[in-house]
Amino acid sequence: MDLSGLLDYSTLQTFILGYLVDYTYPVLAFTVLVAAIGLPLPTSLVILTAAALAGQGDASISVVVLITAFFAALGDGISYALGSTIMRYIDRVPFISKDSISKGSKAFEKNADTAIFFSRFLFTPIGTPVNVLSAAYNVRFGRFIAIAFGGELLWGLELGFVGYFVGTYVEELYDLIANLSLALVLLLGLIWLAKKAR
Repeated sequence: MDLSGLLDYSTLQTFILGYLVDYTYPVLAFTVLVAAIGLPLPTSLVILTAAALAGQGDASISVVVLITAFFAALGDGISYALGSTIMRYIDRVPFISKDSISKGSKAFEKNADTAIFFSRFLFTPIGTPVNVLSAAYNVRFGRFIAIAFGGELLWGLELGFVGYFVGTYVEELYDLIANLSLALVLLLGLIWLAKKAR
């Protein structure tokens, strides 16, 4: 099998969706897990499509939502573990000082719960970096995974029920959701820069 075409994102998307129809649950689980670890996959589109299949009677919406929440939280846990591993070696990076790590830890700790929860379903592009930062700045794993699972469950419900009830417009919904997530992240970045400039 020639996999060179998978390097093209639209080809990868078509490849995943092609298998999703026949192997809904395993493809959904794998895609959500790998994306939560940090690889850029069309997760929202896969969830919307799986939910649309449920709307047509080809899958169960409750299973789609639970698979989404469980495997996303599992991927979050793996990227958290990667963050812990990275922190063991961070002192070897010449341009990162212990002082900057300490300052970052205090700033992140104030907003950690909010960042973890909302990056699961509202600001999804920053989900993996938040996972790594949570480990790096010593957010307890039990606390992290509980908050992450709650956010992932909400994300699964959000996309699951939208796909279930409006499944005929999956591609349009995916474009809208992707653009809104990116716009929200950019807006937050601009607000942060404006506050920092004062």
